[in-house]
Amino acid sequence: MTADSPNNEAIKLLQIVEALQVQYGYEKSFQFSHKSLSTNRFLISLNKNSLGENSQDKIFNICKFLALPAKFLDIIYKHIHQTKFIHFGFEKNASKNLYKIYLELAEPLKHSHLNSILLHLGLKWSPHNPSQAFLTRYIWHQCLSNKKILKRIEDIYEDKNSPSYLLVEELINLIKNDEVLNYLEVTEDGNSRKSYDINFYDAELKIADLEPTLLEMCKYYAIDSYKFNSFYHIIKTKQFGHLAGGIHRNGQDFFNVYYGVEAKGE
Repeated sequence: MTADSPNNEAIKLLQIVEALQVQYGYEKSFQFSHKSLSTNRFLISLNKNSLGENSQDKIFNICKFLALPAKFLDIIYKHIHQTKFIHFGFEKNASKNLYKIYLELAEPLKHSHLNSILLHLGLKWSPHNPSQAFLTRYIWHQCLSNKKILKRIEDIYEDKNSPSYLLVEELINLIKNDEVLNYLEVTEDGNSRKSYDINFYDAELKIADLEPTLLEMCKYYAIDSYKFNSFYHIIKTKQFGHLAGGIHRNGQDFFNVYYGVEAKGE
């Protein structure tokens, strides 16, 4: 294993956060895409105030240590005063590794109308290829019923009969309470990404509750069932957290499943 290996890059981020000696949330995820199951993905969540009086300097130092592109430092400077929580992420997929920083705004900005607000700004980049860098906006659509969530997702896929739409419909139909799900829509500057993120934590489901739908996802994305089952049996008792999906920046559809958030650190 070389110093530039994906595992070492993930460990590097974890070590930086551990050195802060504060409590943080740790959430893992996996991604389905065409003939690919990516499981080396995680998100770390910090309350900015837990970093103390020099919180902003500490955040800037982490950004620089992770080789955040210079053009994104300006965004950090502009929005850090509004940020209540900061999230650091890592993912390894078939073509590259990405670091991520999400700024969760303490005073979300109104967007389009009263019930639609900018909640997160996401900065994503390849540490070895600065040209692979993306600015992502997460717009929270408040107070939507499950039916209205499905209508917005239908518009993203542009086809109510698409396999991906039917898969997410299965999961939303597990939820009978219209006040449980939080729904965000996601866009990126400079590409045609059009996706969504749904927070299922309040529904109190386990990954095992999703098993039939996850197996259908494997078939749809041509994922080796043995590989998936080996992974599934390790995580099936974990709490189901978020589902992200839609059309990625490469034009292909995808699903990300987040699960098992836990407290770590101090």
